[in-house]
Amino acid sequence: MAKQLQRLQEYHMRAIDLRLQGYDYRQIAEELGRSYSAVHKWFTQQKLIQDELERRKKELAQRAMDRLISSADLAVDNILEILTNPEVPSSIRLNAAQDLLDRLGIKGADKLELKGSFDTNINKLDSILNQLKED
Repeated sequence: MAKQLQRLQEYHMRAIDLRLQGYDYRQIAEELGRSYSAVHKWFTQQKLIQDELERRKKELAQRAMDRLISSADLAVDNILEILTNPEVPSSIRLNAAQDLLDRLGIKGADKLELKGSFDTNINKLDSILNQLKED
């Protein structure tokens, strides 16, 4: 097992930045002028780098979530504009209304009704099976 790093260097932080941007190990190695095997070991064997990468991923995800939450009012305003604008085709307004109600958990029951009868007479089924066997 590789000797564990005690602290991250600037090039480690740059490697993490590149990884978060979607670079693979080979691309990171080329960008930093390091060997592929060194970069591969950093990300697969160095706990300090793995922990920092994971921390930064969580930070990015939280920032993205915060942005989405802060834009929720705008999204609601847009849906309400679609719902109330008489120039928007009625089919689109209906779809917007249904989508809004679905997201609020207000949805009509999905129900399938079948009418008719079903003969459960086993003798008929046996008769059909016997005819098939004879053929």
